Amino acid sequence: MKIIVNEKFNNKSIEYFLDYYKRSRKNKYLLFLEKRILLNNKVCNKDDILYIDDVIEIDLKEEYIDYELDDKKCDVIYEDEYILIVNKPSGIIVHDEKKSLANMVARYYKNNNLNISVRHLHRLDKETQGLIMYCKNSFFQPYLDDMFLNNKIERYYKAIVFGNVKEENFIINSPIGRDRHINNKYRVSKSGKEALTKCRVLKRKGKYTLLECKLETGRTHQIRVHLSSKKLYIVNDSIYGKKSNDFKEMGLYSYKLEWNDILTDKKKVVELPPNKELNYFEML
Repeated sequence: MKIIVNEKFNNKSIEYFLDYYKRSRKNKYLLFLEKRILLNNKVCNKDDILYIDDVIEIDLKEEYIDYELDDKKCDVIYEDEYILIVNKPSGIIVHDEKKSLANMVARYYKNNNLNISVRHLHRLDKETQGLIMYCKNSFFQPYLDDMFLNNKIERYYKAIVFGNVKEENFIINSPIGRDRHINNKYRVSKSGKEALTKCRVLKRKGKYTLLECKLETGRTHQIRVHLSSKKLYIVNDSIYGKKSNDFKEMGLYSYKLEWNDILTDKKKVVELPPNKELNYFEML
């Protein structure tokens, strides 16, 4: 892997560069010990100073595709050298030994001669459709993990709920914990973990409202629990919502991811293309 130094790392040390990308102490030690990091084609040490247009070369250890291949096509929405974003269909889980999104991504990697591990950076519930981000480069995974942990990769959802929501913008700031009486169900609980969701109305039509929900935390079933706690029931949510014959799927979609490019810091925005369910709000 080669990286050309830009202004962000000008007059900074090699160690600063590695620390910035969240490399562990052990990883840094091994990079230098095994001479797997070069600066301008020369062996370097942690105190060497970087300048604009310098070339850092890192010899990444050999990888392999670590999931069984699925024959289903992977719906790729965005890809660059380091990141892959795909559209997860409703009804499949993010990763499992077989018949999961990870297996579909594994097939995509194989078809495109990418001999790399399948590394999802976050998850979606089985019935939720939408954007999932993968890290294609092992060097940047700790940095991307940290970005998700600190909400530097912003996640936006669209939710179809019953009723005519009157408030244009509102915040749900309620802790979430496990429901002790029902397996795999969560609820608002004073003893739960901090959870915050920002919501705004996008459209209203008939007996439904289309909301945009932005996650400020990442608790299991967070949006589903928060909305149901306010009696805003997501259509066809079998655990927290209500059945609707107007829609075929659960009305929750991971539709937008925003982040700053890991090298240039330029703003990146990726959105899910419109689908039949959301087109309901466009029809007269």
